[in-house]
Formats: sequence, structure tokens, C-alpha cells
Amino acid sequence: MSVITARNQVLKSWQHMIKTLRMLFVSMALCSVFNVAGATEPNDASQLLGYWQPENDPDVIVTISQSEGRLQGHVSDHRVRPDEAIGVHTLHDFNFNAETNRWTGRVYSAKRDKSFDGSIQLENVDEFKLEVRLGFLKRTVNWQRMPGSNFHHGTPPEAQ
Repeated sequence: MSVITARNQVLKSWQHMIKTLRMLFVSMALCSVFNVAGATEPNDASQLLGYWQPENDPDVIVTISQSEGRLQGHVSDHRVRPDEAIGVHTLHDFNFNAETNRWTGRVYSAKRDKSFDGSIQLENVDEFKLEVRLGFLKRTVNWQRMPGSNFHHGTPPEAQ
């Protein structure tokens, strides 16, 4: 009787382990499906199109668009100086650089009235990092997508 009981316990343990492995494989499959669906391709320009706001200047909204395969950005809303700032082109001729896996181009600084080399690193569909190089110095600014402004998911709403 003890041999049969021990055999039944081993069988139950194996059945439990098989159920656990099935659930693990299903979970892994679901994670990979959702990961692929939410993944960003850094060289896909449509991921960067829309209204964006730099974290260091909450009064500014920049519209990023694509022209002739290059990304451009201009101020589309400025809560403090709308007459001076709206329409100013801040991002110029950003192209994807496969070696660095970043978008590179020129960034205009109104404060200095100069353009500098810059690069964009897409973090996810709602965030990117803009790195600006001033000679041997560099500065990184995080940007957040304005809600509902994915150009590649339809026409964006007007900036508020």
C-alpha cells in the first residue's frame, strides 16, 4: 500500500509540475505578443511624429513632422511668449543613424540664437531623450508626448 501511495504522490507532483510549466509557457507567449505589439522600432519615424513637450520647459509644445524622409520640429504652442516662439523651427534634418541607433540632426537654441548637433534616443512611444552637444559638453533633456498626439495613429488634436 505504501508503494502505491508513494507512486500516486509522485504522479500528482509530476502533474502539478506539468500544469505549472504550461502556465509558464502561456505567460511567456503572452508577454512576447504584448511586447511585440508595444515595441518601438527606433528607425521608424512615425514613432516620433506628434506633439511633444520638453520636461525642462512645460510652457512649450513642439510639433515633430516628417518632410522628405527627415524629421523636423517647430514650436506649435508657447504659453508665455506665443508671438515670439510659435513657428520657430527647433529640430532640423534629423535622420536615422544605424550605427548609433539614434536620430541625428541640428537643434536650434533660441536663447543662444545658434544651432547645435543633437541626437534623439527613442525610449518608448511616449518618451525620448534629446542630447545636445555644445563642443565637448553635452546636455540631455527628456521629452514627453502630449496625450492623443500620435500622428501615425490618426490626425492629432489641436494643441491646447
